[in-house]
Amino acid sequence: STLMRSSAASDVYKRQTEIWLVESEIDALSLVSKGILAWAFMGSDISEKQIKEMCQSPYRRFVIATDNDEAGRKAARRIKDKLIPLGFRFFNLKWLTDLKDVNELIQNYGDDFESYLQRF
Repeated sequence: STLMRSSAASDVYKRQTEIWLVESEIDALSLVSKGILAWAFMGSDISEKQIKEMCQSPYRRFVIATDNDEAGRKAARRIKDKLIPLGFRFFNLKWLTDLKDVNELIQNYGDDFESYLQRF
């Protein structure tokens, strides 16, 4: 797992209070290109090591941005089941498009990509 951010925008990141959780590095890099902190957990589940890393981070609010498929929805449920008891808070995303993942969303809609997601 890797917490990704751009050093050029470090002041912006210091003010952020949430991190987007994504399945792949390319999704995380796409979010970072838009000034959003992202943590790629590299697959469809989160490991105990990654949970330990998250517990050591200062962040407690996450946007679960797993892929827009059944595996991604199952991964989101597993992540919440593991992390809610540890005091983490989450926003889920409802996709308002058929695109596969955050990277495709950003490639297709650029700065307006969040208009195609609904938080809940």
